[in-house]
Amino acid sequence: MIIPIYNAALFLEECLKSVLNQRPHQIICVNDGCTDNSMEIVRQLQSEYSRANWVIIEQQNRGLGAARNAGLSKADGDYVAWLDADDIYTEKTFNRLTNVLADNPPWIVWSATEINEVGQRRNRFWKTVENIRDLLLNGNPYLPSACMLRLDVAQNHPFSEDRSFHGAEDFELWYRLFSANIRPTHVHQRLTIYRVHSSAMSQQLDDHLARVFRVLESLSLPPHLLTLTKKRKYYEVARTLHRRGMHRLAIKYYLRCRWWYPKTLALMFFNLFRVNV
Repeated sequence: MIIPIYNAALFLEECLKSVLNQRPHQIICVNDGCTDNSMEIVRQLQSEYSRANWVIIEQQNRGLGAARNAGLSKADGDYVAWLDADDIYTEKTFNRLTNVLADNPPWIVWSATEINEVGQRRNRFWKTVENIRDLLLNGNPYLPSACMLRLDVAQNHPFSEDRSFHGAEDFELWYRLFSANIRPTHVHQRLTIYRVHSSAMSQQLDDHLARVFRVLESLSLPPHLLTLTKKRKYYEVARTLHRRGMHRLAIKYYLRCRWWYPKTLALMFFNLFRVNV
């Protein structure tokens, strides 16, 4: 169990206690250059739950990919899972994966429930991805906080440490796994609580899309496929905002995707009248 930590004091105790409830083989906490009291929280819980197998890694701030990989370098056992420091597991996440783990699959994914700053919950978009074209053109439903890799697979396919990919390292990894013919086993249950932060949403989304596009441009996709994939990413952002009731912001991204498609025109109509679908 690897938890990359960067200035996460507000949510970290809840995150760690959700992990402790699973009784994992290891809890690897990677201090990625925190400047708040996050590591004081880790040390306090380490003292309270001294029977757990804690591993603490200290490093200068190097970004999510490097932090996850630093944890991976200390991992042992059969499988590795990652949980971002502001997310949490449900009470019986690992128990509900027991039967799946018995089959020794290389990659396990499950779904999540989103929670916002005021505690409102929404079931996150979910679909089964069968191949690379699905991943590019039909949406990426996977989260690092809702996946598990067999340790040998994770070691052979680490996260990118390119900081220009920050926040999109997971998408780049999923692409490489599919390219290596490693397919996920889907668990159709919502076993992670994924925290949504909406402050400065517009700028954050534009910055995130720029990083996603850098990942896409690194994949040497045919120009036509690259263009379609970028438009799909605009659509995904528009749908996310629409579902969250952020209708004025959603229209900005609907207009950047394939807005002339009948389905998209219908969604834009519903969005215009603030109808969530």
